[in-house]
Amino acid sequence: MTQNEGEPTKFIRELKDKSSILVFYEDQRYAKSLGFLFLDMGLKNSHVCLYLSCEATQDVEADMASAGIDVSSSKENNSLKTYNVTNHRKDQITKLIEEFVKNAKNHTSRIIVQHDRFTRAQQHDLLLIEEFIQTLFERHDVSVLNIYNTEFMDDAKFMQQIISIHEYTIFAPDFGKGIVIKTK
Repeated sequence: MTQNEGEPTKFIRELKDKSSILVFYEDQRYAKSLGFLFLDMGLKNSHVCLYLSCEATQDVEADMASAGIDVSSSKENNSLKTYNVTNHRKDQITKLIEEFVKNAKNHTSRIIVQHDRFTRAQQHDLLLIEEFIQTLFERHDVSVLNIYNTEFMDDAKFMQQIISIHEYTIFAPDFGKGIVIKTK
């Protein structure tokens, strides 16, 4: 660990294979770096990985490549799938995740969902997505990292509900800062 790495990065580097993690962020670049580290650690351990984001797929993949992830090889050997999930439509996200887990079969897998922008009206669907992912987590060899922008977190009850679903919650305001809390 480098001096400026911080607790969240150290935690992700030392993760056991199966984990359910929630990240709240203020700096999107920091959140992406944590998500990419989670992804990269999985790829290096021969896991199949799914990355869902509101950003254009080619932009996310370019950022992954800039972070040192071999996107081309990973996509070529089917160990990495990336999708744009604009508007946080519950049916779209759950279908992508369900198909991914079904196709992963006996492989250890990792799912990263980055929720950058959402409305209060979408919070109910996000909670349903979280619960759906958790049922898959409980039945399959899958690790989950869900990333939320704190800017859109003005509902304490919603935050409490999401936190209660995951094993760990990371509050990551900025590079090298943050805390990891075991919530289950």
